[in-house]
Amino acid sequence: MDLLNKHKILKLYFILLHIVFLIVFVKSGFLFQVKSSFFLSTKEDTKTQFYQDMLIYHKRVDRNVNKGAILFFGDSFIQSLAVASVSPDAYNFGIGHDTSNDLFNRLQMYESISKAKIIVVLIGINDYKFRENGDILLNYDRIIGAIPRDKMVILNAVFPVDESITKGIKNNNRFNKKIRELNNKSRQLCKTYENVYFNDISNLVIDLSGNLSHKYHEGDGVHLSKEGYKIWINSLKKVIHSFPPKDERSL
Repeated sequence: MDLLNKHKILKLYFILLHIVFLIVFVKSGFLFQVKSSFFLSTKEDTKTQFYQDMLIYHKRVDRNVNKGAILFFGDSFIQSLAVASVSPDAYNFGIGHDTSNDLFNRLQMYESISKAKIIVVLIGINDYKFRENGDILLNYDRIIGAIPRDKMVILNAVFPVDESITKGIKNNNRFNKKIRELNNKSRQLCKTYENVYFNDISNLVIDLSGNLSHKYHEGDGVHLSKEGYKIWINSLKKVIHSFPPKDERSL
């Protein structure tokens, strides 16, 4: 075998080796783990085993909800919220990575909504992987519209992020601007409903640059720390205990 043929075989060997390595690399889930290290989901997660397991668990809880309960719906911010610290009548129906689209689609399965007194919602941060503010607002309107008008609804503002930390986000330096725009339009949307209150703690958790303060996130620039949750819990307790607010509704 001449030197030229040996060189071709060696080149082909390295190409095949790289292909095998790439297949193993992708199947190992490493890329998914890297993407998941940021707060945005890589896809809308209704088909994942985790999502389906959570829905099964929610159906079991849903059957045992008491009349006059306070129901919490949303993504990981809600799922990680100790709702009993807000009210002893609270039930947590949050699912990590959830989006406004998926929340609207799963609302119909909760029979307990008909027995509830107050519905608390926080959703939207994961939507930015799939849609812009206009479509998120449409989903907010659909979610609110799917809840009976005799129920009081607390729609929470999307929390700001710490742009100095969340380097994995596309257009990171403009992300809080998009969130502020969404929250401003959400506030206006809530004013069109008599039974909806817009709860915004943004000004309580930001630093001088407008970012989510280091003190109030876990270190990832997104998820609330214990101190951050404390502020949110106190805010929710204040709103719920004086519900419906007379002078501060949708402010």
